[in-house]
Amino acid sequence: TFLENMANRKPRKDLLAKMMKIDPNEPTEQEQREGVTKMRYMRFRESHSTTQVLGFRIEAIKCGQDLSKDFHNNSDPEFVRKHFREFLSTNPSVVVPFLRRLKRLRAALTKSSFFRHH
Repeated sequence: TFLENMANRKPRKDLLAKMMKIDPNEPTEQEQREGVTKMRYMRFRESHSTTQVLGFRIEAIKCGQDLSKDFHNNSDPEFVRKHFREFLSTNPSVVVPFLRRLKRLRAALTKSSFFRHH
């Protein structure tokens, strides 16, 4: 992660390529010529993922030999719930440790003054 005010404002072609791979219609004509800034790319990613809706983003889930990476372009909470249920049902040994981690994370975030103000 990075702080918005510290983000490099220089347009980058590599970020343009990543953006176009997800949605070729997203970049403006100017961005297509020059590239996109890191901040623009990050906001684009957030708008196409669960970040804005759920507050977190999932990159992938592996169930057995199957690897699902189609999360980067889906912001539907039910889609995420379905995949979480599937993942946890195929990996029952991770349920208790996962829940324990989530509870520790919640406790830490609840105590964090930074988190309360951002």
